[in-house]
Amino acid sequence: MAYYVVPQIDKNLVLPEWGELDIMADVGFHAAPGILLSIDMLFFSPPWTIGTLPAMGLSTILACGYWVWVELCYARNGWYPYPLFDMVSTPQRGGIFMISAILFTGSAILLKLTYERVNGRVGDGVQNREKEAARPGQVN
Repeated sequence: MAYYVVPQIDKNLVLPEWGELDIMADVGFHAAPGILLSIDMLFFSPPWTIGTLPAMGLSTILACGYWVWVELCYARNGWYPYPLFDMVSTPQRGGIFMISAILFTGSAILLKLTYERVNGRVGDGVQNREKEAARPGQVN
């Protein structure tokens, strides 16, 4: 998500001036995984029961793990995978990853709400069956 917002400000923040990325590769790396995984989760996956706090914890772990990977890339290659990271200090990079974790949490909660909208709330079927069993013979 952020990958497609940042280039609207300045394309050189995510792609070096000398770099070229074919549109199919760009979509394949950055858009297709999110789109395809969202479709899979909404239509083919069992109920997703993660709450806000666990989503926040997972988001934080993933953002920290990605930050470690970015720093490892820099240590081995001498440059960051995105030019933006060269332009900011370490605390600012931490802020970028913190904001990313917040966006990830929001996306997870939004996907959960969308899942419930598409597939119904988790447990609705059991609750409805209990109500029906409590009033046998009731015609609606």
